[in-house]
Amino acid sequence: MFPQSSRPMPPPGFTDIRFGLLSPTLSYRVDALLQLAQTIPAALIEGNKFLADLRDDREALMKKHFSMELLNDAIHFLKLPLQQGFAVPIELVAYYFNLVNRAHVKGEGDKKELEKVKAALEATKKDLAEQKSESLSKQAQTDGEGLPEASIQNSDQEQPAEILQLLNQAILTISQEEDKQKVAEAREENEILHVLVSQLEKRAYAARADLQAQKMLTELTLEENAQLKAQIREKDEQLHQAQDQSGFLRRDFSALKDDFKAKEEVMRKYHDSLTKADECLTSYMHENLSLKAEILDKNRKLKAMEESYASAATELEHIQAGVQVTMDSLHQRVLDERKNHAAGLDKEVEKVEKEKQSLLDENEKLIEKMQADEEELRKLKDELKTAQEVSLKYHKESKLMEEEMLQLREEIQRTFQTLRSSEKFREDQRLALQEQLLQTQIALEEERKKTR
Repeated sequence: MFPQSSRPMPPPGFTDIRFGLLSPTLSYRVDALLQLAQTIPAALIEGNKFLADLRDDREALMKKHFSMELLNDAIHFLKLPLQQGFAVPIELVAYYFNLVNRAHVKGEGDKKELEKVKAALEATKKDLAEQKSESLSKQAQTDGEGLPEASIQNSDQEQPAEILQLLNQAILTISQEEDKQKVAEAREENEILHVLVSQLEKRAYAARADLQAQKMLTELTLEENAQLKAQIREKDEQLHQAQDQSGFLRRDFSALKDDFKAKEEVMRKYHDSLTKADECLTSYMHENLSLKAEILDKNRKLKAMEESYASAATELEHIQAGVQVTMDSLHQRVLDERKNHAAGLDKEVEKVEKEKQSLLDENEKLIEKMQADEEELRKLKDELKTAQEVSLKYHKESKLMEEEMLQLREEIQRTFQTLRSSEKFREDQRLALQEQLLQTQIALEEERKKTR
């Protein structure tokens, strides 16, 4: 009914929201869409925040997780109930608004796509309003007085103007090519059914004529011989009993076949859910690999920072040693100058003190730089520890999803084995009764030949 999205979708199970008169298939798709919005793990969100802090390009991160493809999926889900005149749940509307807001902050290409969608909506707004009124009138003519109150309330529910204005952004034009293809397929299927019905009618008429001829022949034979009449009556009773048993078996087999189809549909949904879970697990694994790459990059940066810190510490030691040597030399010069030049001693001492103070200031700056490097190194270690915890959490979630997938596969295998064994038993019973019926018919035909 709807185009399949390439994004992973979790298994169905979200049934807390009522969708009015939506069909079971559409309810399942809407349930799955809402489930996707509510089952994104908190760890993934925290991991995205961590990556966003490491990167300056937040728009690239938004493009990675929220695409126009998912937005188009939401638009397709909202389109059908609006065209049929049904009220749309507020929770689904809120989720669609979230997608639209996220799409607005993305690249120019996606903004152009949104403009195309808005232009198409404005062009088809009048047609959709007419379709909604026609759908409501057809529904009222079909249901009449027996329409449930909940359906009437749901179809007549008025949405606020603000919500309707935003919902108009969710409606896309219906693809005429898809409609033509569906109509052609329906016509072809109708023609095939018509041919089959005609063949069945011909067979029924032929069988009825044959039965009438046999009935007339039996009446003539019964008039000729009363004793043979009793035998034929007994054989007819046996034949009717066999036919009744065959009819019961046929009805049981039809019920079993319907049950098998229902279970096969359930198995197909299980298989689809398993496929979605597998795709979701693959997506999580890709996210985990990306996070590991970020961790390795931070490890390389941390190692380079440690090497730079060690080099700065060595350089500081050399500078401190040079300062000490210079101070010793200056102190010796001061002593020598005091001995040789008593008159200019005060000026020289002041000059030496200034040089000493400048060296001390330079030493303090180097110490502050080392402290800043140590603080940055500590922050990098904390970030690395947080990234490792998120990676471990991803790994645990992947293990849990693998176990659930194994359990689903085992349950599907057990169900198919049960269905096969039950179907084989029914088929054996049907064949045995058909064989008994055939033998009874042969015996009856032989008796009739003898009477002739």
